Amino acid sequence: MKKVLIIAVLLIGVSQSVNAQLKTNPTEKTEKVDNRTDEQKITDYKYHIKALDEKEDWIRSNPDELKIAKEQGWFEFAAKTRKELRAQIAELENKKK
Repeated sequence: MKKVLIIAVLLIGVSQSVNAQLKTNPTEKTEKVDNRTDEQKITDYKYHIKALDEKEDWIRSNPDELKIAKEQGWFEFAAKTRKELRAQIAELENKKK
């Protein structure tokens, strides 16, 4: 009898947990709204590139971090991010013309 009671309480707890997750993590996608001006976006993208450059300099100055970064593919990811940011900057600057 105790086992049945414990299983019932466990099932109720799990179902309540699932319901709470569904309420706080809806499956519907929400649309992100970016209220920044094009100039603000360009400034932010340039700042992001500068931050990547500074982090890369720091990584290269620390042999242990350099080894980890190479193993994890950080440099490839950073190069891809820089390329995407530069493309977005170019697109915004061409839009101004």
